[in-house]
Amino acid sequence: MANVLGTRYKAYSPDEIFQVRFWANEKGLKAMESKDNRAKAEAIMLFGQTYFPEFFPSIHPTLHTDILAIMVSQSTLKVVAVPRGHAKSTIITFLLAIYRICFQERKFIVIVSESEEKAKDFAIRMRDELEYNRKLIRDFAPEGRFKTTDWSKTDFTTATGIRVTAKGAGQSLRGMIFKDTRPDMVILDDIETNETAGSDSILEYVLSNVLPAVNKRGVYDICYVGTIIKDMACLHRMLINEEWTSAKWEAIGDNDEMIAPMLLPKKEYDRSKKMYAGLGKMSVFYAEMHNNPMVADDALTFRPENFQYYNELPSELRYFIAYDPALPPSGRTKIKRVDKTAMIVLGVDSKENWYVIKILANRETPAKNRELLFNLVKKYSPYIVWMETIAAQRAMYLEIKNEMKRKTIKFPFREIPSHQGSKEARIEQLQPLYESGRIYHNKKDQLTPDLERELMLFGRTPHDDISDALSFFLNKVTYPKVQSAIKSRTQRDAYENFFDKKDVSATWKII
Repeated sequence: MANVLGTRYKAYSPDEIFQVRFWANEKGLKAMESKDNRAKAEAIMLFGQTYFPEFFPSIHPTLHTDILAIMVSQSTLKVVAVPRGHAKSTIITFLLAIYRICFQERKFIVIVSESEEKAKDFAIRMRDELEYNRKLIRDFAPEGRFKTTDWSKTDFTTATGIRVTAKGAGQSLRGMIFKDTRPDMVILDDIETNETAGSDSILEYVLSNVLPAVNKRGVYDICYVGTIIKDMACLHRMLINEEWTSAKWEAIGDNDEMIAPMLLPKKEYDRSKKMYAGLGKMSVFYAEMHNNPMVADDALTFRPENFQYYNELPSELRYFIAYDPALPPSGRTKIKRVDKTAMIVLGVDSKENWYVIKILANRETPAKNRELLFNLVKKYSPYIVWMETIAAQRAMYLEIKNEMKRKTIKFPFREIPSHQGSKEARIEQLQPLYESGRIYHNKKDQLTPDLERELMLFGRTPHDDISDALSFFLNKVTYPKVQSAIKSRTQRDAYENFFDKKDVSATWKII
């Protein structure tokens, strides 16, 4: 498995944490690639499948092995960010902790969550298994029991001499000691809330309360798990701190497939996405499902409230098409990390409004995308089609020109051999159009949420293919004149009135 990881993953800098769907620092990558760590992780998963089959079916996602490989590494500070609904708490706060109890790998385990009640729930779940799981008791309790007289909900000690206690974030860990040791395993599980994330309170709690409380004279580790709900929250800061062994996942991987389809199927993901989009809460969706929270509302370049939608298109529009082809992956490409080919059909009116009518984004072959482009041309009869022709894209442009001759299809086809300025600066120029209410989206187009995601996560998203294609139209589209629109409408009305006349013969005489 380690060899496979070597081709799938790479280590990233802190600045890239929101630029890629899977992110790990160098320590995190080494921990995940370690054969010993992965073997131990698989052993823990087998332990779970054996003693808790209701929680751990026979097939588990690679994600769980990846997480555990980090958590069992020799590092003392370990942190992972995992999307909601991917069993991160079950894997770490339950399975790893109870494994260490059964194999007596730790003496004093502290579970910290956002509140004492939530931490207590984790402790109770573990305690109940130790008390009632007969198979577990038979194989790991030397005296036939784990239960002792010291068996409370938030603080209990097993018959094998291991203490477990639960704390809420903010509660003191100072001076905690059990027999001859301070806490040698501290689990920080979703310790931030929407109110505390992004503030210094949780960060200061970890630095001044948690870190000094551990057993630094012996073996210990701090296992931090959560979802990044706000920019520069404590979890975010620890992930990008080089002292921690860290990794971050999004619900969808670089291959556009779900990272754990048995936990979150694509259909359920799409349904949630549609619901959040309908409620205008895509920022929450991206934080929960993609570990990519929005920056503060007043710092957003593109704000959700500026996204407008049309119900009906104006009768007089001038159509344009932008085509941004991506080169297909080569035969040696291990993963589909290439950009997507993007096409956008834009309509503009005499008031200089933009209507994003159709969006296409795919990783199809150049031949397939040529076919899609010709179909769009036939349907919309665009005033001009623009195509980016940087580097190898020029050969694709010439092939389309040749096919136009072969098929005797003519349309204004212009190339964009280069762009002035960076891609980010070009996309950012769309912001005034959105803020002034001049751009309208097609709510029925299934890729409209993808465009809006790219805009809201501007500068922080793995891909910006669609928004980049939209920026092609800047300073290039020409608007129909009001007079010509009126003249066209007048001619059309006269033509319709002509055929509506009852005395057709008289009309022909006039002509």
